[in-house]
Amino acid sequence: MTRKAIVKSISFPEVSVAVVGDAAIVRHLWESESETDGKPTSTKIGVLQVWQKQDGNWKLLARQGFKLA
Repeated sequence: MTRKAIVKSISFPEVSVAVVGDAAIVRHLWESESETDGKPTSTKIGVLQVWQKQDGNWKLLARQGFKLA
C-alpha cells in the first residue's frame, strides 16, 4: 500500500455487552474521521464482537463490521 491514512478521531458509542458464562457478545458503533491523500473521510459502521474468557483473560474470537441502514 502506498497511501497513508491519518486518523483524526475515533469513538465507539452505543456499546452493549452481554456476558453468559465464559462468553461475551459486544455490539457498538465505530465512528471515525480520517484523511487519506488530503481527502477527509468519515466512517460510521456497526461492529459485532465475540469474546471468550480463556485462562483468566478475554480473547477476541470474531469481529464483524457491517453497513448501517
